[in-house]
Amino acid sequence: MKKIINLKKTMPRGLVEFYAMQMADSFSKGIWTPLTAVYILALGGNILHLGELTAVFGVAYTIGSYIVAKIGLRYRYNILPIAYGFIVIYYLVLIFINSIDHLYFVMFFGSLAASLMGPSLKGIPLDFIDHKLYVIFEQKQQMLMSIIVAIAGYLGALFIHHSGNHSPHISQQIIVFKSIFIGLSIFSLAVFIYSLFFLKRYKYHQTD
Repeated sequence: MKKIINLKKTMPRGLVEFYAMQMADSFSKGIWTPLTAVYILALGGNILHLGELTAVFGVAYTIGSYIVAKIGLRYRYNILPIAYGFIVIYYLVLIFINSIDHLYFVMFFGSLAASLMGPSLKGIPLDFIDHKLYVIFEQKQQMLMSIIVAIAGYLGALFIHHSGNHSPHISQQIIVFKSIFIGLSIFSLAVFIYSLFFLKRYKYHQTD
């Protein structure tokens, strides 16, 4: 137990910054993901649309992740701000969506943006620590991430609840979602900007 505490104190600053960006990104996703089904219904979609959009996202993410993993590991530092930049674009485009049909293309783009993160999320921590420490730090980070995502999902629901439109999936008033997308765009833009500083400071840590 004492050893684990000492290891925690020696977590490299670059890894702390990397995990902080990852948690911030997960916070924004934690707000949006639980609201996806309600948003689809608010756009006039139904349960079939939800299933189809889930399939589109899942298949595109799987294929994109495989392709990026095959060719992107050596470019993991450069890919990081690109992925965060695409996520900013994803939230910005959602602001202007008014049709369920358009959402298919946006969700496809969003899944590809998310798939770009794979090499960075798995490869960069190993440039700062060995495999044993990676397991320890990653597990603690995942525990904290789960708490952050849970809080984010609750805050998203709380925002809609106090927006004066408790049931946007019934009234089909999507203005409340546009407010959320604007907030997520600004939040993700801050993460993107910070990732550029991270790239500049730590890209020379790459071990292969």
